[in-house]
Amino acid sequence: MSFKPKCLNNLESFITATGYYRPCCWRETNDTEFVKDKYDLRIVTLDSAIVESQKWLQTEMDKDICNVDSICKLHCIDNVDVEIVHVRT
Repeated sequence: MSFKPKCLNNLESFITATGYYRPCCWRETNDTEFVKDKYDLRIVTLDSAIVESQKWLQTEMDKDICNVDSICKLHCIDNVDVEIVHVRT
């Protein structure tokens, strides 16, 4: 399995209605990481929020695949080179 973050080039990012930057639309509204001041666009610039999100992403990419953030696991981990086993019932 491989971790291929869709937010790596900031092409999936968005801003919440409350003014917080998110690296992708799958991040929940009350996401514990992305409700911090460093992503609040009323406090920081968009460029600064993007830089912070990329630091966070690099930390995730450096982790063992089993320890990657649960949202990232769900949406950005590909089953590459995994043999599909067909079960007959």
